[in-house]
Amino acid sequence: MTRGERLRRTRKDQGLTQTELARLSGVKQNTVSQVENDRIGLSIETWESLASVLGCSVGYLVSGEGDQKSFGHRGSAGKLSFSQWIDVPILDDSAVACAGNGIGGMAEVYAGAEDSIMLPGELLGTVSVNADRRPFIITVEGDSMEEAGILDGSQVVVNPEEEVYDGDPALVSFGRNGDWAVKWVYWQRNGAAEIRSSSLRYPPRSFSVEDIDEGLFQIIGKVVRTLGKPKRGA
Repeated sequence: MTRGERLRRTRKDQGLTQTELARLSGVKQNTVSQVENDRIGLSIETWESLASVLGCSVGYLVSGEGDQKSFGHRGSAGKLSFSQWIDVPILDDSAVACAGNGIGGMAEVYAGAEDSIMLPGELLGTVSVNADRRPFIITVEGDSMEEAGILDGSQVVVNPEEEVYDGDPALVSFGRNGDWAVKWVYWQRNGAAEIRSSSLRYPPRSFSVEDIDEGLFQIIGKVVRTLGKPKRGA
């Protein structure tokens, strides 16, 4: 069996169309089609994105060796159990603006979202039962994180329940106006925080313990996916 045949079979076993796999992985649908027909090769990073969505190892897709384990339990039709999928709302610009002062009351913001996408739970990390801390998707504006794989206009999945460690990309709120931005976060020993862009054109910003106590800086949630996977800071 060729790589393309393994990719096609695994995708169909998961009940995904090429379009759905493309959107979940951040790989173009035309690329998925060409790979399944063994017309082009892929970088290891792209294979990793596909394998992450399909719930199998890169080794299995590339060589037929390794783990073909899938998410959750399969039904008789070979699809994922519905309980393993999470309906993630896609927030529009107005929703982000009205939520900019903090994460309290986010359940109402989620409810007002006009669109959503089903994502495998294992791609999201820990999913809270608290309605105000459920994962959501926003659209990124600006080029400050392009070197991290987070492009202007791309969509990112934010999970408020996941812990943010040094170098993790996160959606943060800062300043008197509660502006939102996606940045790398770094914690200082004294409890202060620094946010950095992947581009050197944008200087880092630091927030003291006092700033944090006053609500001038807070973590909204960890960026766990870019529908593609974001890179960590060095």
